Amino acid sequence: MALLCLALVWHTPVRAQPSRDERTLDGSGEVNASYTQIPSTLQTEYQSFFDERLWLKAGGFVQLEALGDFGTRGRPFALTPSQLGSPGSDSAGFVPLGEDARLRFRRTRLYLDAYSPYPGWRGGLRGYAEVDFSGKNGQLNVRHLYLTLPYFVIGRTNSAFKDPNAEPESVDPGGPNAKLGLRQQGVRLVLPVGEDVFSLGVEDPGPGLSPVGTDLSDDGLVRKVDLTAHYRKNMEWGHLQLALVRRDLSLLDGSSTQSFAGWGVGLSGQVFVDDRDNFQFEVAGGPGIGRYLNDLAATRSELGVAASGQVGTQVAWGGYLAYQHWLDEETRLNTYLSTVQVNLLGGQPADSLQRSYKISLNVMRDLSDNLRAGLEYQHGLRVSRDGTTLDGGRLEFMLRYGL
Repeated sequence: MALLCLALVWHTPVRAQPSRDERTLDGSGEVNASYTQIPSTLQTEYQSFFDERLWLKAGGFVQLEALGDFGTRGRPFALTPSQLGSPGSDSAGFVPLGEDARLRFRRTRLYLDAYSPYPGWRGGLRGYAEVDFSGKNGQLNVRHLYLTLPYFVIGRTNSAFKDPNAEPESVDPGGPNAKLGLRQQGVRLVLPVGEDVFSLGVEDPGPGLSPVGTDLSDDGLVRKVDLTAHYRKNMEWGHLQLALVRRDLSLLDGSSTQSFAGWGVGLSGQVFVDDRDNFQFEVAGGPGIGRYLNDLAATRSELGVAASGQVGTQVAWGGYLAYQHWLDEETRLNTYLSTVQVNLLGGQPADSLQRSYKISLNVMRDLSDNLRAGLEYQHGLRVSRDGTTLDGGRLEFMLRYGL
């Protein structure tokens, strides 16, 4: 099957090479809300209504994926090293091809992009909605739903702590286990600084944080928000982004409240070594920011218990290095090495995640303007506090048709 997939990826007609701006978008089709509402060069793709007061564009893609697992299995949606050995119950929405192989359409996406040139300063107004079918049991899932005003973004979209343009192109929906940021609700101020961008966000703090192995309960994070910011430096050879997050964490212990300060810093970027080949990288860390690292989002690692029974923040950090090499105008190889680690407090359970690793290699090919195929192998390793290791691999094929 792998040979057949490779043949399909390789033997296809040649089309025009995409521009560098197109290639800075991550391989999953991620959007990056900014102060730029709609480039004038793209207005030909929109349909005009109401005397050119409203421009609409609908689209998306249909994506078929076939995957097979090797070694320890994890949850089927993405190869997430922290979840190795705990397949869970989210396999609905997949067509089983065998004990360790599945077929799915869950990453199929649909979007509606609306733009108005009014007011006629700083690019007008824009509304964007995007859904896929990656919710529980394959149900509809809202990825993005936001309104972009002059200098402001309001709604659900990528966190300001995230850098979509530094993420490697990947068949696996999870990507690197150290990938930063989330999609969450919030309000963001976005200011151009010459060719650079400064962004400051007030965002949803996410779900509860009660430490594993305790009877403490979170306070629901009532009246609390995460403060996020980044400064992106755009240069001819690529970009660099410095990101910050400040969190206010608290727990209920009977009638009293314990409060903890969390914060993190991240550095990411994309560096072109010629007109096509490029490196992507990201490194970040800090106390109480586990949910912002891809592999730690579901591990409740922000707070932990020391050997004395005292609750405190746990420092988490991670990073990855990726490289994209273009074989020709349609075909590229992508590879990355990624790692995450939690500095666990002494009272944490023995099976708590201490560190994880993930490596990936894929070949992607644009078969036409609308059709893309990819084949990827990923391998993950999970190390627990007691030294127990679990590892597993996945071979995954993707066929995407753009609408």
